[in-house]
Amino acid sequence: LEVSDEDLNRSCDGIEDSLGDARAILAELSDDGKLIECRSEEGQSIVTGFIRIAGMPLGVVACNEYEGKKRLTAAGCNKAAKLIDLCTRFHIPLLTITDTDGYNTDSATEILLPSAAERMVRALTASDVPKINLVTGSIVGSAYSMMNSKGLGADYVFMWDSANVSIVEPRQATEVIFGEWSSGLEQQFRDTQSSAVALARHGFADKVIMPEDSRKYIIGALQT
Repeated sequence: LEVSDEDLNRSCDGIEDSLGDARAILAELSDDGKLIECRSEEGQSIVTGFIRIAGMPLGVVACNEYEGKKRLTAAGCNKAAKLIDLCTRFHIPLLTITDTDGYNTDSATEILLPSAAERMVRALTASDVPKINLVTGSIVGSAYSMMNSKGLGADYVFMWDSANVSIVEPRQATEVIFGEWSSGLEQQFRDTQSSAVALARHGFADKVIMPEDSRKYIIGALQT
């Protein structure tokens, strides 16, 4: 569909205020403010569906805060895998929004997580469609690697300047690395290891961006 130059260059002012609300972020990024959601009653830790950006249809898989938690569930991973497989079959580009504290390890769901996470990873690595990952929040643990990271074949990874990624909680990491904790040492760890700039420096992200410029960079990546 045709999109005006003005809309192509639209700034997403205030989008960072919707951090944790995947539906609001996706609606702000889309051309017409609409998200066609798939399987909305399943796996609330992830939102899946379709939007249009620069007139092009785009499949979306976005981490979502649910019941006050930002943790991936088995149902969410399975839902993501189904959407990724669908995009692969019809060669629809894929956008992921990554913002999670890791996996939900409640006893009722923990036994289902390995196979569900494996299914999502397998779907991502097998997909040959254009794949873009937008990292918006604070990520803890291996969930970052499994959500469309460079290691899984993402073509572009953009990070908001406020985002950060750590394999463990920054305070725990500080105590392990330095043998003690202080606010200054934790900030040093964040600056050198887990901040958006640090990840870009280490090659895990292509560009650190301001949240309001997200739409412009996604469009540029899709056109590339």
